[in-house]
Amino acid sequence: MTTLARAGAIGLVLATAAAAPAALAQTQAAPAGASMFQATTLNLSAYGETRIAPDMATINLGVNSEAPTAVAAMQANATQMNRIIAALKKAGIADKDIQTSGLNLNAQYDYVQNLPPKLRGYQASNQVTITVRDLARLGQAVDATVAPAPTR
Repeated sequence: MTTLARAGAIGLVLATAAAAPAALAQTQAAPAGASMFQATTLNLSAYGETRIAPDMATINLGVNSEAPTAVAAMQANATQMNRIIAALKKAGIADKDIQTSGLNLNAQYDYVQNLPPKLRGYQASNQVTITVRDLARLGQAVDATVAPAPTR
């Protein structure tokens, strides 16, 4: 059973236990001269914690590339990301564990006071989330994401 499932089960048991006394509580008729409004109050505070050894890790990373044109920025970005993904696969990370979490292309401008903005180029960014299911490979996966590109 996963930690989240265990926590949900504990929460359900605590909620049920809290509701039971309230369901059994009954309001009695007020004695003569007493206020008509009586309330039954139940206060409950609980805390639960589960500790287990981690069985997977998540890495979030991104690549930013700038170029004079949008096409060149996207191509440079794809080249860098493909290199990183290939290194991750070589480190034993499965395709299903590499997910794109963001892709952006933005114009970059230079601003000079009292002049209109001047287009400098474009910035492409690509973010991915990697799930490492074999923690023995975590160091190798992290190393793969930051290894320098081969020189030409």
